[in-house]
Amino acid sequence: MPHRTLTPETVFKPVGSGAHQSVFSFAEDRPRLSEQERYKRLIAAELARQNMPLGHLADRVGLLRTKLHKIIRKTGLLTEELRDRLFAELAIDHVRAKISVVLLQDADAYADQAVFLAAEALKGFYYEVATCRS
Repeated sequence: MPHRTLTPETVFKPVGSGAHQSVFSFAEDRPRLSEQERYKRLIAAELARQNMPLGHLADRVGLLRTKLHKIIRKTGLLTEELRDRLFAELAIDHVRAKISVVLLQDADAYADQAVFLAAEALKGFYYEVATCRS
């Protein structure tokens, strides 16, 4: 576009399908994942970070390798009890995982240093709330 045709109307005029988008809508939309799917992604990421095959983790928790594969990599149900066992084997911090998965809705945030610091600061409060609820 030549310089002389630039006017405030041409610069700020919405174009095409983005006419109804927010000005702050600059990131691409990602499909919303369920909390369980985000926990599965966290477990898979931690497996990769620790360079541990899924089969070894299955052996440690006493599950068939195919069953754990179906749960973590496919559509199998990740129960709270199994999630807690997997967290214990992988040394995943429950509070940091909860902040990442539930509050921030991003399993990748678990590895972020800022999330680590926030989780450490909130741990006492979190355990107090959990104790009061039970």
